[in-house]
Amino acid sequence: MNGRLDRAGSGKDSYPRLRRCVTFNVIQNPPNYAVLSVQVPRDVDSLPITVNNLGAAGEPGAFAFRSPTLRAVATNIKPAYANVWNLSLERELTRGTVAALEYSGSRGIHGYNIGNVNDVGYGPAFLGIGCDGAGGANCANPYQQLNLQYNYTNYRSNGNDSWHDALNAKVSSSNLFKQGLNLNANYTWSHTIDYLSATFGGSDEWGGQALGTLDPFNPSLDKGDSDYDVRNRVALSAVWDPPYAQHTHGVMKEIADGWEFAPIFTASSGYPYTIYDCTNEYTVYVCPRYIPSGAVGRKGTSNSSAGNAIGTNLYAYETVPAPLVYGGIGGNSGVPTCATDPNTGLSLGTNCVWPSNMTARNAFRQPGVWNFNMGLYKTFKVTEKVNLQFRSEFYNLFNHSNYYVQTGNLDNIGGLADVNNLAYTSAGNCANYSNGGPNNGQIEYFQYNSATQSCTTTPAPYTLAGKRGVQSQAFGVGTGSLGERRFIQFALRISF
Repeated sequence: MNGRLDRAGSGKDSYPRLRRCVTFNVIQNPPNYAVLSVQVPRDVDSLPITVNNLGAAGEPGAFAFRSPTLRAVATNIKPAYANVWNLSLERELTRGTVAALEYSGSRGIHGYNIGNVNDVGYGPAFLGIGCDGAGGANCANPYQQLNLQYNYTNYRSNGNDSWHDALNAKVSSSNLFKQGLNLNANYTWSHTIDYLSATFGGSDEWGGQALGTLDPFNPSLDKGDSDYDVRNRVALSAVWDPPYAQHTHGVMKEIADGWEFAPIFTASSGYPYTIYDCTNEYTVYVCPRYIPSGAVGRKGTSNSSAGNAIGTNLYAYETVPAPLVYGGIGGNSGVPTCATDPNTGLSLGTNCVWPSNMTARNAFRQPGVWNFNMGLYKTFKVTEKVNLQFRSEFYNLFNHSNYYVQTGNLDNIGGLADVNNLAYTSAGNCANYSNGGPNNGQIEYFQYNSATQSCTTTPAPYTLAGKRGVQSQAFGVGTGSLGERRFIQFALRISF
């Protein structure tokens, strides 16, 4: 470039295919095929393993099958596409050293979504059906579905938009100052927003939002930071081949020449996560999000001192205020509150809203992480055409343990959108949500006084825990089960 400023830019549209497994599932519908759900103890007292090809249906006794579930695709589904654009500026600072500033952006439109549009309680909540003419607390069957002929209906449609912006600044150098040093330095700022980060939603969020968006009829309610949104990232790498012994001979050349050092350092800010509150929730695939009773921070502390320990390698990351009660018709917190007929109290299915103080999807942040790897290589010349290289590579050279919030997610490489289920982690506290809807806006849990064996009037907060070196996991399994550690490997390579 000879010191010149180079500019480049481009834009394009991208059209992804509708996933084959999505369309393939349509064959799993009546009349030629049906998916039935048999659950314990809802349908049977037990469900032993059987060698009968008909499974539970081939066992002695009788029980009523539930209606079959459906897989449906919207008849007017639109092709998903993304507008992509980028711009880059490059400048040669010195011979062999280039600085660049690069921008990339995208706008995803009509992204695919899968949601259960026939969940428990949707009948009374959206159409006022199942209540025998009396709405609100007098609804006869607050758990009725919209369609009684079929069970849960996984509906494939357009329901996901996305926005992405990224700015990368980098410097790269080859043989810097003629010292055999090749250097790359990158800093990236980025921000990604979407309604959901996978076609199947948070399928790894056990006990939280396992499919689609919170409200399948209003997917924009889940607009928030993407599961993989990382705002800041630094990556530094180098390969240094010291030139100082190139012209030596004999033993000195064998000892001092042929060395190569290759360090790699990366650091990034933390991934986002969501706090759910599944109290009073009767829907199958989704949970409403946490409603705080006071000011709440978006990030905790990675302090892992003994004073902050709450267990073995378990530390208090953040303590959030006690949640507030929310419940729609019948106290079901998995449905919104819609406008009602003033005469009957039945839902009109319009102006459906969720609590305005409900926290957003991916509103909370984990701590950042960093890692340092190192490669050390020595090349020996065997003959004129044959070289032997001894390679030693150190992964996590300093045996550093990053801090990970333990959110109960099954598959969490650093922190995708995660689940904190307040309903199941407040054992020992006094619940104040038994009446569901009538208690809306009140404190959900109060502290229990073990000395007096009575409930207090002190709200019970909730503590999110973190671990050093162990990524989040559910039920004791997951990507972080073994924890972070230093790995060293040695190898010999012959080149000829």
